Formats: sequence, C-alpha cells, structure tokens
Amino acid sequence: MISFIKRKSVLQILSTLEVLDEDFAEVDAGLLPLDGIKF
Repeated sequence: MISFIKRKSVLQILSTLEVLDEDFAEVDAGLLPLDGIKF
C-alpha cells in the first residue's frame, strides 16, 4: 500500500530558519565586469 506524506512548502521551511547575520566573502572579486563580456 502506498501512502502519501504531506510535505511542507519551501516557504514554510524557510520561515523556520534563523536569520543569518554573517558577512560573506566577495566571490566576484577579481572577475571581469559583466559589461566587458561579449557573447
């Protein structure tokens, strides 16, 4: 027998998480600006 499990929505899960007060490293440092890239 297959029984369905009710899952929480992503919004419900995110609303239970604690607020992040950390500073994150600048991951774009050293990269070319997007204006200089030609496709």
